[in-house]
Amino acid sequence: MTITDKRAMIVVGKEGFIDWAWSSEPLLKSGVFYRARQEVIELPSASLAAQEVDGDEGRYGYHHPGGIWLGSEPVHEMTVFSPSNDQMTISLLLYPDRAPSRWEMAELKEEPVLDSFDKFMDGRTS
Repeated sequence: MTITDKRAMIVVGKEGFIDWAWSSEPLLKSGVFYRARQEVIELPSASLAAQEVDGDEGRYGYHHPGGIWLGSEPVHEMTVFSPSNDQMTISLLLYPDRAPSRWEMAELKEEPVLDSFDKFMDGRTS
């Protein structure tokens, strides 16, 4: 991970949890990393690593929408499963080349504002 200019991460999972993860420098700079040694983190349930997929599907990978893995960006996940231990996975996560700007991140996190008419139509009072 030290020689790539891609925003990438390697995640090793054991028994359904992240054992360790290593982010590339560009991904670290955009604030995307796991502290797997400091906290217990379950593998995302929608990830290939947490699902029982066949080896070909894991190797070719899957494009996840934002929010499956860490961050709000879409991620391409490729996973290999240990042949000797079904409970161990190694995943390569590829994030988009360009990190979202501070303004784009704020827009992603912004909740929609409902006006009084929308609230009335939805049956909400607050």
